[in-house]
Amino acid sequence: MVNKNTVWWLSGIMLLGAVFHLSIYNLEPLFMDSAYYASLGRAIAEGDYLLQVNHLSDKPPLFFYIQALCFELLGVSESVAVLPSFIGGMISIGIIYLLGRDLKNSAAGLLAAFLFAISPMSVWLSVWGLADSLFMTVTLLSFWTLIHRRFYWTGFLIGIAFGIKQTILSFGPLYFLCLLIIEFHHHSGKEALNSVIKICFQNDARIFFCFFTSSILGYVFNQRKDETFQMDYRFCFRNT
Repeated sequence: MVNKNTVWWLSGIMLLGAVFHLSIYNLEPLFMDSAYYASLGRAIAEGDYLLQVNHLSDKPPLFFYIQALCFELLGVSESVAVLPSFIGGMISIGIIYLLGRDLKNSAAGLLAAFLFAISPMSVWLSVWGLADSLFMTVTLLSFWTLIHRRFYWTGFLIGIAFGIKQTILSFGPLYFLCLLIIEFHHHSGKEALNSVIKICFQNDARIFFCFFTSSILGYVFNQRKDETFQMDYRFCFRNT
């Protein structure tokens, strides 16, 4: 049963985080990368679903499709362009609490959530309109499913994270190390190693389905091969 005091404390931390995030929300025009990424989302919302017309990005396209969905629902503006990052930052506060609670206790979870909510970098990432905030949300959630041994969802979320930012590939050793620790906690010796091998093989299809789907979208549909292409950083919703 959830402790009422914990609910109140967590609600207060979430509110504090919202205040910090909203205090600098959309204060400045989108800059360089965030403006260009928003232009990709707008292009999708305007019908260029495969980003084939003079568009190039060093990121997989899932974040841009999420931005496009927001544009379709709420209209095209800089405030809406930043919204996915803002929502990701707020959700991350809750996930940080769950990780701390489940790894230690509620007090640790609340402390971790509080520190994350007031962290300048986490606040800035949530209002810059970059993919990093949402990427971090999905990655944190994947680790939470991992410690609860919900490996199907872990594999799925790794694939989703790759669709947002390919940096998730560098986290492979960390995932494997966490998996080893978890399985040695539940089993002993050879049984734990066999469990790890079994889990890896069972999740291969799930991980690679999402992985290669994201790869196709990111590196086939989202790469422009026109030699005359020039990346335009001047995009700004305030001027449209």
